[in-house]
Amino acid sequence: MSDPIRAALERLIKDTEYLAKGGEDLDRTWAAIAAGKAALAEEQGEGPPTVTIKSLLNPAYEITGEEIAEGAQLVDGEWWNPVMGCDSLQMVVDNARAAMPQGGVQQ
Repeated sequence: MSDPIRAALERLIKDTEYLAKGGEDLDRTWAAIAAGKAALAEEQGEGPPTVTIKSLLNPAYEITGEEIAEGAQLVDGEWWNPVMGCDSLQMVVDNARAAMPQGGVQQ
């Protein structure tokens, strides 16, 4: 949830609790509702990237036809052959790091 939407939601909850406890200032609650609607109407970012097995494994690995190479890995029922030998695992890790939001993967 983005910050403006979260802030508007928190304000709306706070003002609803105020009314539930006997508060009488309806303008305050209507202002919170308007702020919530405005936050929802704002354009949102594109969000996190779509991560697929292929985006993580390619180009370091490729799906095999019928021939399974030494070092092949079975992933979700499909065999993936290493294209770049033992160096390919670092590429998979790099792909995973690139797909994560900043700070998402730590050593």
